[in-house]
Amino acid sequence: MVQDIIEKKNGKERVKRTRILIGGKEIHLKFTMPIWLKMEDEICLLDDLYTMMHSKGRFEEDKIPKLAEIMSGGTVTAKDILAEDDPTTMRALIDEIQRVIAQAMTMKEKKYDDDSVHDEVLEEIEKKETKAD
Repeated sequence: MVQDIIEKKNGKERVKRTRILIGGKEIHLKFTMPIWLKMEDEICLLDDLYTMMHSKGRFEEDKIPKLAEIMSGGTVTAKDILAEDDPTTMRALIDEIQRVIAQAMTMKEKKYDDDSVHDEVLEEIEKKETKAD
C-alpha cells in the first residue's frame, strides 16, 4: 500500500512524504557498502542493476524482492513483497530503490576558488550531530 502523508498549511495541502507499506510494515530503504557487496553477491552487479530492474524476470524472488529485503534490513522478506498484489506498491518500491541507490552513489562537494574542497555530505552529518547534542 502506498500512502501520501498530507500536511495542511495556511489552508493548502501538500504531500509531506510518501510511505510504502508491505504486510502492514513501513519500508525504509538504505544503501551502504555492506548492502552493495551483498547485492553483488546475491543478485547482480551495480552496473547491471538497471537492466535487472527493467527486465521481464524482475519480480522473481531473487531479484527486486530480494533487493528490497536486503535494503530494508530484513524488515520485510522477499516472500512478503511477492505476496503484495497492488501494482502501485510494486511501482513505488522500484522507484524508491532507484532513488535511494542514486542518492547513495552521488558524492557532492564544493570546490572554491582558493582550491579548498567542501564536502556537502560531511557538512550535513555535522549539522545533524550538533542538533543531537
